[in-house]
Amino acid sequence: MNQKAIGETETETISRVVSSSEIEDLASRHPMLLFDDSANAISGKLHLQASYRGDSKGLLINAPRHEKDKMYLEDDFDIGIWLTYEPNYLLPWPPVYEIGGRAQQIMQEQHIPKEDLHFFTTTADINQCCLGLQNTNVWKGIIPFIDEVVTPFLYRLSYASRFGVDRAESDLWSTYSHKDGFSAAAHQYITELKRYTKLKRGNNKPCPCGSGKKYRDCHKPECDAL
Repeated sequence: MNQKAIGETETETISRVVSSSEIEDLASRHPMLLFDDSANAISGKLHLQASYRGDSKGLLINAPRHEKDKMYLEDDFDIGIWLTYEPNYLLPWPPVYEIGGRAQQIMQEQHIPKEDLHFFTTTADINQCCLGLQNTNVWKGIIPFIDEVVTPFLYRLSYASRFGVDRAESDLWSTYSHKDGFSAAAHQYITELKRYTKLKRGNNKPCPCGSGKKYRDCHKPECDAL
């Protein structure tokens, strides 16, 4: 693992390439999101249609609603994704911004600070989403990034909007507190990875983080990177 101080910014700029096939997949799966080749960015409206299962299925995306499914949500978010960026240690993701004003609306309605919704407090004019920490810089492509990283964040935001932040914290997968800043969350994250490693969890068992995914499909690669 790259032994940099937590929070230290990488000097290398990453520019994620979006292939023509990915553009076609984006138009098919998320038709209201458009790729701007000149800016190397994606923006538009992401339609959320998902439900959380606290088991091996985890978050189900674009799945039909089941009767009495109280965790099914359908929502729309205006977002921007910048694919040319400078990564930060433990923050390898392209910057994603919620630009429709939903975060401010929830903050005002529930009288909570921005960090309770997992947004970076250093971004004053637009809301950069804190998509989570990761110990490996693995890029699967734009569609997996949107479906596996961005959509779960927006699902949680939609859940907090409907049921409140406290319910989101108790009903969904666990997250790290942002009230003490990034460094505190990062240290907590590394401590959790070490704990997961000591558990020696089987590959097909649920990940101890509570995401509902199998361990091999969730935190195992990051634990191995330690």
